[in-house]
Amino acid sequence: MTTQSRRLRLSIAFVLIWLAFAAAGPPAVAMACSYLGPGHLLFDPDLLGILCAEDSSTPLTQPPADDPAALMVLAEFDDPGLPLDLMFSVPADGGGPPPLPTVAVREVWPTAECPLNGLRYPPEYRTAWEGRRPLGIMIENHPAARPQYGLASADVVYEAVAEGGITRFLAVFYCDRAMEPVRAGPVRSARTYFLDWISEYGRYPLYAHVGAAYCDRRTGIGCRNGARADALGQIRSYGWAGYNDLDEFQIGAPVYWRDLSRNVALEHTMFTDTQRLWRVAAQRDLTAVDAEGRSWIQQFRTWQFADAAQRPPADAAHTEVRIVFWPGAVGFEVEWHYDPATGLYRRIMGGLPHVDPGIGQQITAATILVQFQEESSANDGYPGNVRLLYGTLGTGQAKIIQNGQVIEGTWRKTDRWSRTLFRDRYGREVPLQPGKIWVETVPPYGSVTES
Repeated sequence: MTTQSRRLRLSIAFVLIWLAFAAAGPPAVAMACSYLGPGHLLFDPDLLGILCAEDSSTPLTQPPADDPAALMVLAEFDDPGLPLDLMFSVPADGGGPPPLPTVAVREVWPTAECPLNGLRYPPEYRTAWEGRRPLGIMIENHPAARPQYGLASADVVYEAVAEGGITRFLAVFYCDRAMEPVRAGPVRSARTYFLDWISEYGRYPLYAHVGAAYCDRRTGIGCRNGARADALGQIRSYGWAGYNDLDEFQIGAPVYWRDLSRNVALEHTMFTDTQRLWRVAAQRDLTAVDAEGRSWIQQFRTWQFADAAQRPPADAAHTEVRIVFWPGAVGFEVEWHYDPATGLYRRIMGGLPHVDPGIGQQITAATILVQFQEESSANDGYPGNVRLLYGTLGTGQAKIIQNGQVIEGTWRKTDRWSRTLFRDRYGREVPLQPGKIWVETVPPYGSVTES
């Protein structure tokens, strides 16, 4: 069979496949991938486009890196051993084209939706994540800590100022890269408001950090005004210490290790990886259920997600969002640049692309949730009065940024365990675009501008 005739047959066959998808509703994903003979084809059912790569002899055995839920479309000539979900076979007709091949379509990576980010993953990912619970890791953002590892692989990331205008991250891992260890760090200390956010992830969420803001009863440091920034004391009062709390001070090596090759101050060198931490949790009888047999997800409220088959609008109203947490804190301003081709925002920090060396790619997000919250000094007697508090409970103004659009709305969180919900100006919860989510906490004197 000539290349030209094969292309003709495949073109007709894929048109038929597209018509079948169209009749059944929008395709589950935008891009389907096919392998046949000595080359592979990329087929976009929305554009009816076929891209041929005749020089490739390697079958496509993995989904595209940016779309783990892609459909694999297998095309074979009358292969009776092929497992089929859909079949198309058009016999030759007098004077018409030659017989079309039998084309089989099946979901090789089907339909396991992540409860944290709404993305769909291969079933083996679901098997992995359903055996454990979400894991939050504190990652610092001091210039000496850059570049950070792990942020691009987290399902949800929270960012807020820790002290002196320097932001810190809480990276929450559960679904993405579920089958492999993810290096994360540099890991740094806990802060009280991050405890409120990790508490949203069910009963006894895993929380990894190196030490915490504390109250020293012997000296009184950190104890004034009710010791409201005493994160270490709060962890103990919650019953987390030695259980779901994964403090490096209590665990040590080899779960945590220092990377001294970075040639920075010692406090910026601590790293860990997700699989090691999940193994520690399992040793403490903390998998998907706790030691008493209660599932973490029974106390978890997922966000609403938009239909995964719905593509972002092409006419983006805003292509750049700029966030300033503290005016004058140079190097910590953030820009999110929208890419209409992917529907994702690319992160810029301090004027440079924010790259995660763990995957060698710039950090992206499908949705940025901005919550404006009151910020105050703890006034707890700690030197320099650098410890901060945020008004994490109650309600306030918010911006929901996705698909090149900015929705003005509100956030609301009723107690430590409840989910922070984001609603539009009419009080309706905004469905989030499936994908990585960043939650940016901005004080009243900070700014968020769109262009």
